Amino acid sequence: MRPKNRISLASLKNQNICFWSCGNKPTQELFGLTGDEVLMHLKCLYLLYDKIVCAASFYFESEITQTIARNFNLLFKRGEILFFVDDEIEDFVEHGRLKTKKSPKELSVYSNKILVIEKGEELNSFGHILKRPSYSISDKIVQLWVKDVVSRDEGTIGEYLVLFYKNKDELKRIESLIISIAKNREKDFVWDYIKLRLKNINLPKNILYRMRKRLSQMYCLSTSEYLGINVDQPDHAFPGKYIDNSSRYDTCLFLDCMRILKVDKAIEKLNSKNLISLKKSQEFIFSKKFYLLLINTAAYHKGDITFFLSLYREAALKFPTSFVTYEKFLEMFGTLCKAIKKDIQDQERPLELLINTYRLFNKQPVEDFINKISKLSLSDKPIFYEGEDKLMVNQEVAKDKTDKNIFISYSRKDLKWLERLQIHLKPIERKGIINRWDDTMIKVGSKWREEIKTAIINADAAILLVSADFLASDFIVNNELPPLLKLAQMKGIKILPFIVSA
Repeated sequence: MRPKNRISLASLKNQNICFWSCGNKPTQELFGLTGDEVLMHLKCLYLLYDKIVCAASFYFESEITQTIARNFNLLFKRGEILFFVDDEIEDFVEHGRLKTKKSPKELSVYSNKILVIEKGEELNSFGHILKRPSYSISDKIVQLWVKDVVSRDEGTIGEYLVLFYKNKDELKRIESLIISIAKNREKDFVWDYIKLRLKNINLPKNILYRMRKRLSQMYCLSTSEYLGINVDQPDHAFPGKYIDNSSRYDTCLFLDCMRILKVDKAIEKLNSKNLISLKKSQEFIFSKKFYLLLINTAAYHKGDITFFLSLYREAALKFPTSFVTYEKFLEMFGTLCKAIKKDIQDQERPLELLINTYRLFNKQPVEDFINKISKLSLSDKPIFYEGEDKLMVNQEVAKDKTDKNIFISYSRKDLKWLERLQIHLKPIERKGIINRWDDTMIKVGSKWREEIKTAIINADAAILLVSADFLASDFIVNNELPPLLKLAQMKGIKILPFIVSA
């Protein structure tokens, strides 16, 4: 089923839109982002802006992004978070098939065509697809890459090459080889395509790491510029040192401000319904206006910040006389949040006028927000938790219902063992603690393959009655074990094998 709502980029021109770079797997890996951190940044972004957009490839390639989309699917189904594809592509399944063809073979995530189709169908089920004009992001990235290699600016690839290669002739030779990899590319200019070619040049590991991180920043910058929107964190593109208009989209800055207010832990616990409720509330709307006006003030006035914030002299004195740095902004934010509780002596626009409006309605922009968020029904159960060697999803949060769906896989020749298991499970099944499913529940004449597939997808746990006949069954080995193992890896469902015979 294709998405019902097809959205053009032009139709969003009057809305505040931001590119969700944290959903990108390379960004997650290179910036050391855990599942909890990615989710937290998405929540902040959702609260701050009208629409969030990201590439469909994020879902195909990142297990973290898949988990978040499944657990917070209400936000995706409402069309407030959108995955985009090229304009000529009809749906996400087609996008996955095209990625399978054009992606380098080193990008193994697209090697299993069945899994790619399943992920495409999952994206289609959200009901929305954002169409962007067809354009090769790789072409733009290659342009940035070539400039970066020969640049000597701080943080560029060229800077690191100069530090390592002291001989000018050797440096020029290395630069030419690196540039030729970009100009002679055959497929998408992604790390999995270029890393082996870079290794053949015998570049040191520290430079390879810097180049990979820089490539990730180039992707974020190219995508956001092409779409005409901002990126969620400046560090994920080419960061600046000072507060500017793009700081409105900086979720790290917003989170640091929420820590000052001591509500960051509360935001961590917000589920989809909490987020929707908070975003619509007058308390949050007023508080957000205060926050964004503060950023605009810091970005616009720069050296004249002390004049504009004359009402808050204590806070204003903490600013330098030149550009407003990230640290100074946080310092001023904390002071102003305390200052708004004091009497207003002077009137300056627009920040002071905003706060005066609160007073007329007997409201406090920050205090009301803190009180609102503390009254929401919050969950103490995390979506993510760390397993022994990988990130897993907490199934107690993944489902709204309290009972557990148990899928039982067995060989028909072991029917007696299934019957014994059914007897043991009956007491907790009667109490509604679990929902048991095995193929004895399939009605005559029904589409039994579809019923089995649906039961596996809905399973919270699987019991395997292992025997020689079980292992010899082609149907079990080909149709039941692979999706169960995939769900165990991606969603953290528990698989409980019981050896019933040798």
